[in-house]
Amino acid sequence: MSPTRSVIGLLFRSASHCAFIHADGRPCPQPLIEWEQGYPTKAVDVAHIRSASPDGPRHDPDYTDTDSFDNLLLACQKHHRMIDYPKRGEVVYPIELCDEWKRRQVAQPGLPPEVLSTSAMAEITRQVEAKLQALTVPDFEVELLGGFTVEGQFMIPTRLESEGATRMELADSERYLGVHVVNRGLAGATIATVGIEFAVSDQQLPPYSYELFPMALQLPDTVRYQGGARVLSKASRTWWSLPGARHLAHCALVQQEQHGRPPTLIRAAAFLESTDPITPGPWIPLEPVLRHLMTPVEPLERQEFTLPLHTS
Repeated sequence: MSPTRSVIGLLFRSASHCAFIHADGRPCPQPLIEWEQGYPTKAVDVAHIRSASPDGPRHDPDYTDTDSFDNLLLACQKHHRMIDYPKRGEVVYPIELCDEWKRRQVAQPGLPPEVLSTSAMAEITRQVEAKLQALTVPDFEVELLGGFTVEGQFMIPTRLESEGATRMELADSERYLGVHVVNRGLAGATIATVGIEFAVSDQQLPPYSYELFPMALQLPDTVRYQGGARVLSKASRTWWSLPGARHLAHCALVQQEQHGRPPTLIRAAAFLESTDPITPGPWIPLEPVLRHLMTPVEPLERQEFTLPLHTS
């Protein structure tokens, strides 16, 4: 949920500058809107006094209308970050203090209609909605990686082509397939599971469920726990498969048996804890991936691995 357009309009028409007040009583002078050649640009963020999220600052489970006018402040980006800083923000800037700032901000002289025209308010509303969407809608990038272990416990990621593939071929240890998830957005979200998808040319095959990415991955000298995880803004995480080509080849063989044609393409997929979709990674050829995962104890000549590698 987000504030309605009428609430956004009321916020900007009932104040003139940032709500933050320093400990010595000085108000932040940052105006709500800056103008350049008659074009308005919002100079503040919409900040929540009580967070809607249980993990957010100043969350009150009994306060349900978190996008109401009374629960929102307009604060410049610097002070918005201070107010909502994890853990510290709600201690230094509790609900009572923010409520007092709200009363003082409403008492500020609002922008008159001749300054904040209907068209200007429409543009400010568009900017606010775009920022709120960026703060609430996850933006993930997903890709397949290769990997191998060092000293039995440290996973080294590599690309599945060019130099990365060469590094894996030179590695003496087991080789792994990884689903790498990067959060490019401003909103964190929980990745519940990851997986792989197959295709023949440009025809995607139906999803096939296989425990390729276990919650507890046994490495030679340690166990790597990799269940669902929250990926914060600008952060990343990689989930690793069972080692070697055997398991991926099994998936490909099952697809061939079910659909009469061996898959030729593969891509990474990730799934949010919510129902919001994540765009899968790019399609890449399956055969090089299988070859990169082969170890000296898994020669290509073994029949169970050669079937997925041929399309004729």
